[in-house]
Amino acid sequence: MSRLFLAVLATFACGVSVSAQRAAQYDIAAAADSGLKAGVAIDIARHGSGVWLATGKGLQVTFDDGLTWLQYSSATGLVSDNVSALFSTGTRLWIATNHVNRVIDRLTTISDGVSYTDNDGGAWTQINFGSSYLNIPYVWGGDRAIFDITGAHDTDTYRSVGVDWTFFTAFAGGFLASRDNGANWRRVFPTPGDSIQFNTAGQAPSLRNRYFSCAADTSHGDSLFVWSGTAGGVFQYIYVQPREKLFSRAINRVAFCTTCGTGTKALIGGSGGVSIGKITGGPFETRFVADGLPGNWISAITEIGGRILVGTGSDSATSTGLAVSTDGGSTFTPVAVSPVVTGVGKTVSDFTTVGNRLYMAAQQAGMYVSTDTGAIWTRLLIDSLDSARATNIVNAFDVWGDTLRVGTDSGLVLIAMDSLGNFQSRTHFGFAESDSSSRRIFRIRTQQFLHDTTLVLDSTTIWTCNLPVTLSGRPMVGRSTADSLGAVVFSHYQVNSVTYDVNFLGDSAFAVGRNGARYARYGDNPATAYSVADSVSPSTNLNSDTLTLMEVRGDTIIIGSKKGLAFSTNRGKKFRVYRGNLDTLSADVVVNHMVANTLNTRFQRYGLTGDFVPAMAVRYGGGGPAEVWFSGRPVDAGFPGMAKTISVTDSTGTHRQMLAMNENDFAWNFEFVGDSVYAATNVGLLRHVGQGPTDTVISWDTLSLVDTPTGDTLIKPGTPVYAVQRSGNYLWVGTEDGTVRIDLTAPGNKKLFNPVDSTSPKDEVYAFPVPFFPQQGDAVDFHFVVDQPGSVTVEVYDFAMNLVARPINSVSYAAGIYPNGSTQGRTWDGHNGRGDVVAVGVYYFKVILPNGVERWGKLAVLP
Repeated sequence: MSRLFLAVLATFACGVSVSAQRAAQYDIAAAADSGLKAGVAIDIARHGSGVWLATGKGLQVTFDDGLTWLQYSSATGLVSDNVSALFSTGTRLWIATNHVNRVIDRLTTISDGVSYTDNDGGAWTQINFGSSYLNIPYVWGGDRAIFDITGAHDTDTYRSVGVDWTFFTAFAGGFLASRDNGANWRRVFPTPGDSIQFNTAGQAPSLRNRYFSCAADTSHGDSLFVWSGTAGGVFQYIYVQPREKLFSRAINRVAFCTTCGTGTKALIGGSGGVSIGKITGGPFETRFVADGLPGNWISAITEIGGRILVGTGSDSATSTGLAVSTDGGSTFTPVAVSPVVTGVGKTVSDFTTVGNRLYMAAQQAGMYVSTDTGAIWTRLLIDSLDSARATNIVNAFDVWGDTLRVGTDSGLVLIAMDSLGNFQSRTHFGFAESDSSSRRIFRIRTQQFLHDTTLVLDSTTIWTCNLPVTLSGRPMVGRSTADSLGAVVFSHYQVNSVTYDVNFLGDSAFAVGRNGARYARYGDNPATAYSVADSVSPSTNLNSDTLTLMEVRGDTIIIGSKKGLAFSTNRGKKFRVYRGNLDTLSADVVVNHMVANTLNTRFQRYGLTGDFVPAMAVRYGGGGPAEVWFSGRPVDAGFPGMAKTISVTDSTGTHRQMLAMNENDFAWNFEFVGDSVYAATNVGLLRHVGQGPTDTVISWDTLSLVDTPTGDTLIKPGTPVYAVQRSGNYLWVGTEDGTVRIDLTAPGNKKLFNPVDSTSPKDEVYAFPVPFFPQQGDAVDFHFVVDQPGSVTVEVYDFAMNLVARPINSVSYAAGIYPNGSTQGRTWDGHNGRGDVVAVGVYYFKVILPNGVERWGKLAVLP
């Protein structure tokens, strides 16, 4: 969390947008590799065997608990010296850097994006977001300071590869994600509408597009939760493993399974594997080639005798064969079929059963039968005189009594069979290839009328979905009727419109295809449009999709498309629409937690304390979902404070709530040690000791940064603390006035690390940082050398030489160089003797040393 953030914090606390940020600047210098170069660590990370500090003068790292320090700056490979964020993942250390340019009359922070090292600083690589490589705008440049970086490692079960997630937050640059350890990146958004601001030149980001903090949470099984804090609340991005969700865009086939666990399940064959869901919809599980499937494209699916059989392919035209699952769809095993059903044009396209016999359609490979639920298959020829004839190219089945209805490339064939499956007779209905007809039948359904038995022969009618075999034909839907002599003929509906399936609700017929869903009553031409829209979010619908199937089971309707599917459990009165998310950088679920929707008031302390969230951290433990701790500041509502999520179990199961605390304080960072929570806050280092999610009362102690053995006050009470990080037996604390190391085995033992300037002449005095910005919370320190112990006074004068302040008034100093890395902190906050902030301008200061020598210096104050 960056100290650049101070100006942003002050502005957002007032509900005003920010146009620029400044960077901390330090004039103090130290020889390379000999000591700290800057005393204010605004972020601390444990990486490898070192402790790394992010400062305005580059990176400081110690591998021996502070005995010696190494420096990394622009002189040793960093893009710029001002480091605003750190994150360690595996062997890689990520940093965000910035530099400062004067734009008109303002100092503006210019983001350099992110860089990384894989060898502890031996070499640094900057990610190129420019037009010459990734071409992602609004990452480099003004107002784009990166305040936080996070990440996690998991495994992509779809591809069986490791995934290294990395995320970072940019102030006006949005939220960016990579899942390949930083090789490729993309900006992610809560909704498509949020992306518009980054595609519209000159449009300032909204509050919810101004990101500050982020934290990855890996405590939810295979799902990755990524929390991000904005000026518009917390966004909870949930990334679900492909195995644990619907992972198909196109839905090709749906079947029902009564032996796939508790209750009836929906077997969904799609473009990305086999998904299993409830008959009412999600949640879903999906299986892939990694689980034994010969291919991820599912062309047909059925369940028989506790076995799931699927036809697979590499795409819609190329078959990779047949597979079976005997464990409810958890794993699959390829099934050998002879003659083979693999290759172009041999897609397994349908299954059906007659008695104890299972039939399989495999297009150019023909028709097969199995009497042992799919273990051994035998090919059957419909036309035994010529195995290559179109009649033996089998695409679809339907069964009525003892008659097998077969869709072929030459039309419809009705095969009457005896109880053993022997063919008794064959009836062929051919379709011409013409401007109103085609002969390839790839879907067959039989409609039985329930109320009107006068319309069709035997109160049933046969529906077919036809596609042309030649350029002369036209797609159509066929429906059987009886002519005046009682002979069966077919009417042609939906000519020139590709229809992929038909099905029925009562006496109404539905046709689904490229023109969406159409219906008609009593077997007429289905020409009336039918809406398939989500009952919760009507804008989510299948109405403009190409629909691929419709399955009906009792009151349940499932409609599939090339972009998802819809479930209804009340005969189509309401639908829930599901779309498979194959975009691995797009979250599956996004939830926006805000003051308004987390029930936050001053009297009911449940919820976020404020919508501006500068810090967050994940606390693991207990084997269940982790706690996520937040710091909040008000924007339009709320009050300063900190919050965390806790697990609450009630009659509906486990859900997440927010618990607010300490409404007057806010945190820059959190760290967790055992049952202690440390908060780096605006008023110092706080600690809460508790048992985790069961805490109902949150109380904080302010830790004094005093070295107990010597009694030295290392950091003045109330000094802001920006960072806190555990490394081994030490807790490292980055404050406004230096970095403190606390021995966790003996908490009274503390050591202050501050820059010591041993290179300047001892008669030289100066203030740092200059210029400084007291209106934005800045303060300055004064460098001087004391030859002999005694009293020191420092006085500040304006340009007219009027005394403005006396920051040090006859204070006793030992001989040495000051600041000396121990007790002295920033000494002047830019206020005069009346407590008012001084005016912008040039000021002079005088250091009166113990020997009476006076030395003068100059500093500048900016707004």
